[in-house]
Amino acid sequence: GTLGTAQTLTVTRQSTSFTHTITATCGSASTTIANKSTSTSISFTPPIAWASQNTTGTSVSVTYTITTYSGSTSVGSNTYTKTCAIPSSVNPSCTVSVSDATGYLNTYGGYLKGLSKFKVVVTPTTSYGSAIASYSTVANNVAYTASSFTTGVLSSSGTLTVKSTVTDRRGRSG
Repeated sequence: GTLGTAQTLTVTRQSTSFTHTITATCGSASTTIANKSTSTSISFTPPIAWASQNTTGTSVSVTYTITTYSGSTSVGSNTYTKTCAIPSSVNPSCTVSVSDATGYLNTYGGYLKGLSKFKVVVTPTTSYGSAIASYSTVANNVAYTASSFTTGVLSSSGTLTVKSTVTDRRGRSG
């Protein structure tokens, strides 16, 4: 399955008088899916927040435990472990702020080719606890790998583009 996507759990009952309780555990997170139910088909959506249980990989292990009851007496339990993918929508993002490192913008109302420099700050937003592993920014036709830096003097005129990408420990970028 995939976190955030509904799954169907199928229960094979050995007696119509038995009930069952089903729990799901993922790392330190858990939830009760059914409590003393007689249903044989149960829809369950593993929470996307469970992605925080694995901050360096793209899947998590979910352990399902079903306990069978005859009245209020437990007659046994079984455990099943399944892998759930962390969806591709779980990725970091970033914002980029560009300011004038030399003061020419305030003085002349614009950046000046051959004189002005950009001060660039990349602010990441992590996704479900996965730390940022790397930064990549192209500004003034030069590649930078820091989250904050000042470019050399601007080498061209016209519209200049600053493009940043952050990559987290899951290997996902935004």
